[in-house]
Parts: sequence; C-alpha cells; structure tokens
Amino acid sequence: MQSSESSDSASLLLKKAKKSYSFHRPNTTPSLSANKPRINDDDAKKLDSYFVTMIDSYSDDNVSACIREEYEVNKEEQRTLHCFKKNARVFDLLNLCLDGKLDDLFDHLDKSKTQPAESDDEKQNILFLRYLLTDYHANCNKPSYIVLPNERTPFAEYVIPIFKYFSASTNLLSFIWCEKGSPSNKQLMICLSESQRKLLDGIGFGCKDKIERVMMECSGEVDGEHTEEDTLKLMEYTSNCLKNELNQYPSASWTTFGRRRMFAIQSIGSKLTLLSTSRLGIRKWCFVEIRSAIVPRGWEDRYYFNQLMELLVKFKEMLLEQEEVTLILKQQQSGRSPVDVEDTIEAINMLDQE
Repeated sequence: MQSSESSDSASLLLKKAKKSYSFHRPNTTPSLSANKPRINDDDAKKLDSYFVTMIDSYSDDNVSACIREEYEVNKEEQRTLHCFKKNARVFDLLNLCLDGKLDDLFDHLDKSKTQPAESDDEKQNILFLRYLLTDYHANCNKPSYIVLPNERTPFAEYVIPIFKYFSASTNLLSFIWCEKGSPSNKQLMICLSESQRKLLDGIGFGCKDKIERVMMECSGEVDGEHTEEDTLKLMEYTSNCLKNELNQYPSASWTTFGRRRMFAIQSIGSKLTLLSTSRLGIRKWCFVEIRSAIVPRGWEDRYYFNQLMELLVKFKEMLLEQEEVTLILKQQQSGRSPVDVEDTIEAINMLDQE
C-alpha cells in the first residue's frame, strides 16, 4: 500500500492494488459552493481589465478592500437574517407557520391579516408572505413529476411565482419571462452575429422608470457548463444596461451614478443568487454577490424560507434605493439640481478620451 501526504497536507491519498482512497481533514478549506454563479480562471483573467468580481471567498487578491468588505458584510447579514429580522411581525409569522404542520398552514395564514396600524411596508411584506406560503402549500401537495421535466419546468413552478407575488405585493417591478431580449441591448444585437445574440429567461422592469432593473437566468437543475455561460451572460447584459443608462444622463453627476445598481438573479438547481453590477471607475464594472438562498420545494426544506425572505427583503430595500437614485439623476439631468461641471458624466467621459 502506498500513501501520499505531507505533514500539513489537507488530504491523504492511499493506493491499494488498483484502487485509490482519498481522505480529508475536517478543517479543510472548503471548495467552491455548488449551485452558485461561477467564472473560470481563464475568463476571469481576460475580464480583469473590465470587471472586478466578488462572487465567492476565493476571488482575486487584487479586489479592493472596500469591495471585499461589501461582500463580507453581505455574507454576515445573510447569516444573521439582518434585513428580514427588522420586519419582526413577518419574521414571527413565518416561523409560526413553519413550526406547525403543513395541514395547519392555512389556519395560521387566516390569522395573519394586516392591521390598520401597520405601515405600508409591513402590509406589503405580510401580503407577499401570504401569497408565497399559499403557493408553497400547493407545491408540497402536488403529485411528483410523471416524466423527467426539462430545466425550465422547476424554474416555472418554483421561481417565477415568487417574483410574480413580489411584483403584486410591492408594485416595484413588472416582469416578462421566457427567452426575452433586453431592450437596452436591442440596437447592439442588430450588429452582432447569431452566436452573439442571447435571450434571457426573465427581465424585471422598474414600474416608475420603465427600464430594466433585474436580469434573470435559469441554469438548469444541474450545476454544469451552463452555470459559467449564464454568469457571463448576466455580467454582459447588466453592464450593457448600465452603459446605455449612463448615456442618458450626460449632465448628471458621475458620483451619483456610482450609486446606480443593475441586478441579476441566477437560478441553479434549487438555489437563487442575487447579484449587483455597478460602475467602479471610468474603465471598470463591479460584479458582487448580495444574497443567496435555497428555494424550498417540499415541507422538509421549509426553514430555508428564512434565507429566501432575507434575499427578497434585501432586494426590495435596494430597489427602493434605486428609485431614489433615479429621482436624483433626473433632477440633475434636467438642471433642477446643480452639478459641478467637472463631476458630470460627460466631463468624466471626455477626460477618459484624452
């Protein structure tokens, strides 16, 4: 028998006859998470002059401290359910429902009607939760698939309804689904070859400004080659949308536009990941993970609803912030709010061309 191990090795390989046996320590540095957005090393190097990406703990060491800190804050807030727990009544209501039995779910929901004294935000979140758990009850009781579904079936059954209910309860976004082209990329696509033309599985438009706010991709039930392809597609389309919007506000503040975010959601297996693209400097975009959550499909997975609600409540908060940014940009572009000429988007672009 042969062995391969160093004193500080994280793994041990034993070879006996024609077979090998691999052993790992409990404290081994974890591998990349499954069912999460991913970029391979070769693509990451090629994109280095265009993007700073922070979508896992192993991102390039060249990532600035502030971007890495943002990522770490996002991970810690996700761990503690920071945003969701601020909605105490909704948090308590969800866990009251989850601690009971499936057959009692409707009885708990009947007691969850909104109260006159509650804020509009609380009423929206309770309504959203009622929609969500009613659909979940149906998912838990429906028959299993008779034949193996294609990758779009679970996405249509478990993911699309979540965002339909999000739209109905908040009125922040309007969605279109299933192989749709992005209007902001439409003119560009005319000049591209067939292989460069890509459609999206979902697009969410801001109800106030009528432009894209979130791009969505379903990478299927298996974390495979589509994962990397779809991550690149979301990076491409979100940055193109921001580029298009940047051109619409030449007299607005470059500093203000630094607060603008374009969102992406990638669905892989039963996991959703919320990401954000923003301008980092004159020549680079920033692509960062915000939240990640498992979408419960059966009653045994019900406690994952806490992380799903954390993702959705955070998403709502960021969308409301973007509405505020839109208002400021329009005031600046129209001349209503003064902007230092050297800080205008047009002036910054001119500096880059010199």
